[in-house]
Amino acid sequence: MPPKEKSPGKKLEKELQSGKSFYQFLTSWNKKVQAYTAFDDYFQFTGNIYMYWFARTILMASIVYYILISGFFPTKAFPLASKINVMTSLIGIFGFVIIRCSGMFIKIFGHWTPEGSLYYKQCDNFKKISYRSFCSQRTFS
Repeated sequence: MPPKEKSPGKKLEKELQSGKSFYQFLTSWNKKVQAYTAFDDYFQFTGNIYMYWFARTILMASIVYYILISGFFPTKAFPLASKINVMTSLIGIFGFVIIRCSGMFIKIFGHWTPEGSLYYKQCDNFKKISYRSFCSQRTFS
């Protein structure tokens, strides 16, 4: 882990006031945060990676099959070929949608490591305790 600074807010303020563009600042800040957190220790993305490559394979295979079926089986001679082309097109669209929405599948196909699960449960419990203490201090009328 990188050494902790005494006041990271002052450094952040100084970097924001410098002549850097905001995009450059955000990308450099994002890299610093990723280096500090090491999220891979808490969550395993292997299932999501497998799903992503499976979707890419489906998309590529459907494109190849569409081209091959269209080229070798003309629609006039083989009327069923047009229905097969529609089916391969739908499969290709399905593969494309899976690739585009692969970020949504992270929670489904990925899983927490034991350390990450413990950390997640602690954060969730902290949220519950914070909310309860906030509500107990306020009177709603």
